[in-house]
Amino acid sequence: MFARKTWSNWSGGVTCRPGQFVVPSTVDALSDLVRETATANGKLRVVGAGHSFTPVVATEHTLVSLARISGIAEIDREAGAATVLAGTTIRDLGGLLGKHGLALENQGDIDSQAIAGAVSTGTHGTGIAFGSISTQVRALTLVLATGELLSCSPTQEPEIFKAAQVSLGSLGVLARVRLQCVPSYVLRDVR
Repeated sequence: MFARKTWSNWSGGVTCRPGQFVVPSTVDALSDLVRETATANGKLRVVGAGHSFTPVVATEHTLVSLARISGIAEIDREAGAATVLAGTTIRDLGGLLGKHGLALENQGDIDSQAIAGAVSTGTHGTGIAFGSISTQVRALTLVLATGELLSCSPTQEPEIFKAAQVSLGSLGVLARVRLQCVPSYVLRDVR
């Protein structure tokens, strides 16, 4: 934990001085932090890459980075899906998926974003036939204020799942995201 360090988004247009800045290393540590904060009637916000231009992350309370909670938790080759830890950046995700012959169907051009932030804010790629990254989500694991983990999908807690696909963190902290992937591919720039 770090106290009273100034945080700013990528452009410097949004800044804040959180009471503490915490970077947990595991989902369990994140759950403990969320539960302890709620028990103490505290407040917390979660930050990814800080790419948003809105003040949704700015806080004087606890600011949490998921940067150390990253990597692939599970690959389902049969379904062509990957369960990704929330702090994994899109930049890193491409290589991690590629090792398993998978790729994201589409992504934005800003690859420094954490997957949880990209999902939570409705980040999109390009192309009329593609949805936002949140449309590639097949299941989510949220950390609730109690510290409990809630798994949701179209068949398990479907209303929470739909709301959590672009929730800006209002339903809990995203810990894991199951993404539908496609077979890996190579893009060519033809001019």
